[in-house]
Amino acid sequence: METDEEAEILITGDSRGYLKMWDISSYCNGDDVKERRESFVRRTLSKDNQDNVGCFTDGRFTIPTFEPLGQPPPLIWSLRGHTKAVTSIVYIEDKGLIGSGSTDCSVRLWSMNGRYLGTFGQKQPWKIQFPIKEKEIPVLC
Repeated sequence: METDEEAEILITGDSRGYLKMWDISSYCNGDDVKERRESFVRRTLSKDNQDNVGCFTDGRFTIPTFEPLGQPPPLIWSLRGHTKAVTSIVYIEDKGLIGSGSTDCSVRLWSMNGRYLGTFGQKQPWKIQFPIKEKEIPVLC
């Protein structure tokens, strides 16, 4: 998972090889968060819930609970970038590039709009250090 500096976009990868870019510029940062905080409920620990994690408030042990958000943020694009799980994502903001690594033993480069730019791969897994440094990015013609 990776975001831009302003936390307006979120780039994710999943276990099926998909990369997704989400618009989070107005997600979980305004009235929706305030409403969720106001509706936050605490329930008291009962004998059948002894394994739950909670906290002490007013001398009583309570377990915080909440309802998950109903809608994900708006999806900008989604693509199957790898044949196996995505394990690493890096966003090079000033170049408008996205790098992704996978258990399919490949590292791929993408444009900001999801266009495939190239694959760096071999049969043996690489030991790649993220984030990728600018000087390590190949020059694209």
